[in-house]
Amino acid sequence: MSLLRFITEDQESEPRVVKAQLSLAANTARNTRVTSPVWAAAAAFLCSTGIFGHVSFAKTLFVPLAVTAAMGAAALMATAYQHYNDDEGDTDSWLQCFVMIQAVGSFAWGLLPWLCWEPGNALNHMFLAACVMAVIAGLVVARGSNMRMYVANLLPLSLMVSVRFIFGDSITDMAMGALAPFVAFQMWHT
Repeated sequence: MSLLRFITEDQESEPRVVKAQLSLAANTARNTRVTSPVWAAAAAFLCSTGIFGHVSFAKTLFVPLAVTAAMGAAALMATAYQHYNDDEGDTDSWLQCFVMIQAVGSFAWGLLPWLCWEPGNALNHMFLAACVMAVIAGLVVARGSNMRMYVANLLPLSLMVSVRFIFGDSITDMAMGALAPFVAFQMWHT
């Protein structure tokens, strides 16, 4: 029994629907294999050059490396799916693979506020919050067709961001950290 079975609706278990959702996720994974690392590198660069922070570039470099590794793994799995997905009866195993790889990608993006955080810099914190919201919005559009994949994308990222901001320096940081799960829930619920 799946841990997330209580979230899914009956139509999501229909093999043809799942196959279409997997094809969409595979296409998205292959299309974002270049753009996601570029955006992660841009955010890391902006947090280390003085524009939105003075965090060590060596530290922020781990964000694009993690995102590149996660997106590369997702692209490889998407390519494998597109070549070997002939059997409609095998959709559950492919779905589980996609759910796991989405969680890995979410974790990679969740490193952004942890590795690019500059204590006491409110502009840095707002920039990181905006970056995370942009990532979440992209996930909603690209992976929102299947609830299990969407939750796997949303949960690690929103929890990591929430914890980072709750342990922040100011009341504003703590408020953003407390509100992050509600924003994630609102995006999930709509």
